[in-house]
Amino acid sequence: MYDKKFYILLNYVLADEGGYSNDSDDRGGETNLGITQTALNEYTRTRHLPSKSVKNMTKDLATKIYYEDYYIKSGADKQKDIRDAYILFDTAVQNGALSAKQMFKRADENFYKLIEIRKQHYYNQVHKDYSQRKFLKGWLNRLNKIEQRADKLIKEAEFSNIYSSNQKTPFDDDYKGVLNKVENLPNKEKEYLKNKYEYILNKNNEKSNIANINSSSNQDKKIYNFSDEIRSKYKKMLNERNSKIKFKKHSNVYGEHWVTINGNHVLINS
Repeated sequence: MYDKKFYILLNYVLADEGGYSNDSDDRGGETNLGITQTALNEYTRTRHLPSKSVKNMTKDLATKIYYEDYYIKSGADKQKDIRDAYILFDTAVQNGALSAKQMFKRADENFYKLIEIRKQHYYNQVHKDYSQRKFLKGWLNRLNKIEQRADKLIKEAEFSNIYSSNQKTPFDDDYKGVLNKVENLPNKEKEYLKNKYEYILNKNNEKSNIANINSSSNQDKKIYNFSDEIRSKYKKMLNERNSKIKFKKHSNVYGEHWVTINGNHVLINS
């Protein structure tokens, strides 16, 4: 009944959501396997089914709800890139399918931009209600895991075939194209940036062989050329992304915040 992509993403969601909980500070209220009592009530009501307690909900029922009310309704099933499907589905789980679609549109249907939008959303929630600070670390860890899992998923043949296998990028050691070659970065960081770079190429419907990009095109350079300054700020972002966020009392400004430079999201100190 369900496709393999859904099962893979569902297992990730279930791993992050855990089992039954009823935290008084959790705005979702009583929850089991990531499904709130409110969501369960809506599911049974719209299908003319008997009311159920979320505490006694089975995994089979949770799977049906995730598939019908989150995976399908959000449009995650229609995404060609596994990263887009993952972030859209997971955002729907946390915010509802309609809100997820709106957030995805606001992010220009971009996996990496939606990661940052969600991150800022979490900061805003804590700023509005300090009781939510206890959840902040878990929320940010969830986003980090989504990126890590996505990088692994695109290595699988069935999810990586949207790219040309012979494509070379400035992050490859044997790159000989017209752009500046990226060097002196740890392999893990270089792989992350390469994945993001290829993602941008795919989103902009560029040719698979980026060595053929016209060197005289200022627009191409603006989009694709990672300068030393941007690479340095990316490195700072990666090093600080798990650091503790410092809040200023009675202020609308956080000690750290994100800015976008040429489409690249960078964490800076205010």
